[in-house]
Amino acid sequence: MEHVSILVVYNRALADCEAAEGLICSQSPVLVYENSDRALGNAEFCRKHGWTCLGGDGNVGLSRAYQACVDYLQEREFSGLITVFDDDTTVHADYFAAMQHAAAENPDCSVFFPILYANKRIVSPQIIHANQHAAFFVDADACLAYQGEDLFAFNSGMTIRSEVFCCVQYNKELFLDGIDYDFLCQCYRQGIRVKTVPFEMEHGFSGAQHPNAEQAEKRFYNYAKDHAIVLKTNPAGYRYLVGKRALHLMLMYHKMSFFRIFRQFQPKKMRMNID
Repeated sequence: MEHVSILVVYNRALADCEAAEGLICSQSPVLVYENSDRALGNAEFCRKHGWTCLGGDGNVGLSRAYQACVDYLQEREFSGLITVFDDDTTVHADYFAAMQHAAAENPDCSVFFPILYANKRIVSPQIIHANQHAAFFVDADACLAYQGEDLFAFNSGMTIRSEVFCCVQYNKELFLDGIDYDFLCQCYRQGIRVKTVPFEMEHGFSGAQHPNAEQAEKRFYNYAKDHAIVLKTNPAGYRYLVGKRALHLMLMYHKMSFFRIFRQFQPKKMRMNID
């Protein structure tokens, strides 16, 4: 079965990216989307390693980058497995064999998740209820045993059968956040089955970073805007998820601007039309 990787890179040289290092060793075909807003030599890096490089016109957002790569593959009638990687995910050479095996052993499933760790904690998959209350798995066994309907995972490391993209696409309205959640919600609505694979990987986690107040405000602006789209029919979920983060940031930076951003994008309550 053919297996291609999509790697989106933002303002990093591929030569310094954890994912790129592993992908070179794997010899997997790689499709890179250059989302950087400055020249970093990534097109040259791709040519050197025989990778395909798209983009190069600045940061178009993560969802548009993903979808541009999918469109490129569909135009060439690619059939097989597609794996999406963030540039800070460590890729092991035997990852691809594990996903190929999982796909062959589970023909009824079309989306496969590895187990991602950050700071020795499982960060993906996780349980996310409709009200946006999330629960992390305590260990890999608990993660693999879960059979509920609220299983969600990060895009990075996610392997998808190419035919999924005939009925599901990445939401181009989203810039950075909620893309994986939105994608999997679409999959579940289409009756597409998913499976966690007993393969563990290390993943960089932006939640551990502490930017200055101005950077944090810009980051939260995108977070609130994206989740207002993802949760437009779930205002209670928005209030819990985005409101909780707004409160945390207000206390951390002592700025009311986070609350104003939260209110700016807050979805309105759904109104019932009664004839």
